[in-house]
Amino acid sequence: MSVPYLITFRPIDRFFFGTSHSFAEGFFAESMKYPQPTTILGCLRNTILIQQNIVIMQQNGRYIPDITANSQASRLTGTSKINGLNDNDDNFGVIERLSPVFIVTQKNSNMEDILFPVPAEVERNGDFFRYVKYEKKDNAISSYSGIKKDFAIDRDPKLYPSSSLGGKDFWNAYIDNKQLPYNSDYAEDKAFITHTSVGIGRENRVAKPGMFYTKIDYSFKEGYSFGVLVWLSNGNVLKDSVITMGGEQSV
Repeated sequence: MSVPYLITFRPIDRFFFGTSHSFAEGFFAESMKYPQPTTILGCLRNTILIQQNIVIMQQNGRYIPDITANSQASRLTGTSKINGLNDNDDNFGVIERLSPVFIVTQKNSNMEDILFPVPAEVERNGDFFRYVKYEKKDNAISSYSGIKKDFAIDRDPKLYPSSSLGGKDFWNAYIDNKQLPYNSDYAEDKAFITHTSVGIGRENRVAKPGMFYTKIDYSFKEGYSFGVLVWLSNGNVLKDSVITMGGEQSV
């Protein structure tokens, strides 16, 4: 039987979580604010193998000596290669379930709250959020696209967008369909620090003329970290340590 564990990730410095479009044909690249589930999963699997002394470190890199189906590596971290939606192999070893990524607020190493982004169906109105109402109407016209729809949205364009995070008080009220409190300490800009830098593209370590780009990445303010719930069939395979996350070892 698996047991859920809260695992937190505190970035030491800036982080950049890219997508397939991050450095595509444009000259502007912005990090996602949250790592994707596959990034978290890859980090956990890699960390388990390193902490269990299965990964062998060499001067020219590191490798796993035995990745056959019955090897210790496969028993701990599974055989799935996460090759997309068509991959039917869901064997991740001792990792049985993984929650969405959220933000954890901490003080003196003690957890204070767990935060998720506020849903788009609410908007801020002073010290509270209001629910956006959807009313069924025939031949309603979208104010944005001009397309006919079967419902109208009661959204106030003068109110603030809901770029905020919801903690325990918000989600309890949301589940009970009560008035939603707004906490100014949980605005996204209270958690994330934005960093902007300018770079130039290179090819074979040589700068390419005219290939300037703007890059936006983030860091956390003090007291914030990423968190996930992980269901493990063996809770002795992970311990506190400095780890790397992502293909570019961003975190």
